[in-house]
Formats: sequence, C-alpha cells, structure tokens
Amino acid sequence: MARIREERDKTGEVYEELEPKVWEVIAEKPFDVEQEQYVVCLDTMGQDREFTDEQRRFALTTVRNFKDIWERTE
Repeated sequence: MARIREERDKTGEVYEELEPKVWEVIAEKPFDVEQEQYVVCLDTMGQDREFTDEQRRFALTTVRNFKDIWERTE
C-alpha cells in the first residue's frame, strides 16, 4: 500500500485508503453419507456340490481385491 501511495503522490493523484474488507464466513454443510453393505453369494448352478476351500479362498480374495479397488476410486 505504501508503494501505491508513493506512486500516486508522484503523479499528483489522490490516494484514498479503503477500509479493510470484512469477509462473511461461509460454513459448509456436512456431507450426506449413507453406509452401503453388499452380500456376495456363491452358487454351483445346480451341480449339487460344495465348493472346495481353494475355490472359497479364491472367491474371497477376488471380492476383497474388488472392494479395495472400488474404495480407491471413490
């Protein structure tokens, strides 16, 4: 501000100091959040058999990987 005043004094212009602007505080509303839960089911498609432990672990690992990727993209 002092520099502007000096420049205006040199050119003969009148320098008027402005009152500092008081800004209104803008408060943000909280985000609307809903918790979502999903269920993953395994089906043998009518084969009438049980899944092996390896198949169950593979399905669980796949679902966890999908969940992690989904959360990173959100």
